[in-house]
Amino acid sequence: MGGMRTCPVLSMQDIWMCGILFFSGQTRNVLNLRVDGYLSNYPDNAEVLLKRTASGMPMLITYQYGLGHVMVTTLYSDWAYGHNQMSPEEMNLIRDLTTWAVNPEMEIPRFYPDSSVSVEGDTGGL
Repeated sequence: MGGMRTCPVLSMQDIWMCGILFFSGQTRNVLNLRVDGYLSNYPDNAEVLLKRTASGMPMLITYQYGLGHVMVTTLYSDWAYGHNQMSPEEMNLIRDLTTWAVNPEMEIPRFYPDSSVSVEGDTGGL
């Protein structure tokens, strides 16, 4: 059985604070995702990132392998997308996972629901 993440995860903000930036596009603590089954056998160095709400069993894990990372999930986003059943939350998650996979070291700005953001730009004379 795989290891558990050492960071206390109580909310999406806790996840962001722990540096798991591929959840940065999420705004809710419980995500609407299309999932089939759960993961029961995985490496000891795996980090459990998401669990099923019904059973508490892992459905998204990651672990280091060689010089890279492996991500394993029971999401069936490909089918959900093709059948118009993919939620906006799941689209954001797949987008952010893909972005992370391309460059795990990329700096991603963090914005929280209660934070303000300054944007510079030309107002066009308004």
